Amino acid sequence: PTSDIAAGMYAYTGVLTALLQRNEALAGLAAGAMESGHAIHIEIERIADHVWASGVLAQIEGQLARYRRFSNASPDRRTSALAEHRGIVEAIPAADPAQAGARAEEHVLAAHRATVAQLEVSLDQSTGPAASGSRHRT
Repeated sequence: PTSDIAAGMYAYTGVLTALLQRNEALAGLAAGAMESGHAIHIEIERIADHVWASGVLAQIEGQLARYRRFSNASPDRRTSALAEHRGIVEAIPAADPAQAGARAEEHVLAAHRATVAQLEVSLDQSTGPAASGSRHRT
């Protein structure tokens, strides 16, 4: 039983480490970082095997997918997200659910802040004078 848990944790660690390495390799590319980061999220969800959380994620996945590109638009955010993923992945084999949860929560909040900031920039660009076609007369 304890050896089964240890063996399972070792398998999880290997998969998560491989996904993290892929995320690191693709962090310079917005689409690659988005896809590889999402793969980490999916694997953590699978490992957690939490029916309620999986149900909530299934309900909001469409919304998350729509906004994911905004949170990955900035190279600085992709670098931060990689470090956040690394922290979460390190907390899982350490069997520290409180730490993993706190790191995951900070990751979600940081992604939210980045998304809102990118949306504001996008809205400013689409509603500014050049976007509306208005000309100032002097």
